[in-house]
Amino acid sequence: MNEQKVEPVLSLDDPRLGSVDVDSWCVDIHNLTTPLGPLFVSFIQCGDRAEVEAHLPVLNSILERLPALWPEAVRFLWEARAREPRTEETKQRFLAAWTVMGVGIFSDGSFAIHLCDEREEFKEWFFDHGYWPAVQFSADGTAEDWTIEG
Repeated sequence: MNEQKVEPVLSLDDPRLGSVDVDSWCVDIHNLTTPLGPLFVSFIQCGDRAEVEAHLPVLNSILERLPALWPEAVRFLWEARAREPRTEETKQRFLAAWTVMGVGIFSDGSFAIHLCDEREEFKEWFFDHGYWPAVQFSADGTAEDWTIEG
């Protein structure tokens, strides 16, 4: 397959994140490592260099809090979508199944944590193959809603 390389609209450097290439809607962060593994990051409704640069500290803050935000996102998802039987054993399997695959940051500072059930044990509760849940957080870090992404 012949894939075309898309040139970034702009490139930024961040002391913690490294080189950041931005196209029209997504940020590709090279060499980003987190305690939870590699992540994709999308800046949503941040259409120019100044907005993306202004939100890099927001991203850094989210990444610092991610070890605490991730289980909060999974608990929120459990409360929103758990099916019967809602046993403690099923809950513990559910909470352990989900990993973080990405973060979306909105221009107002709110954000989403995108989750992945790599073993696909609970995906049928939500959607078909190729879709995943994202838990929406307010700028202060309160889980508020969830969406299906794809």
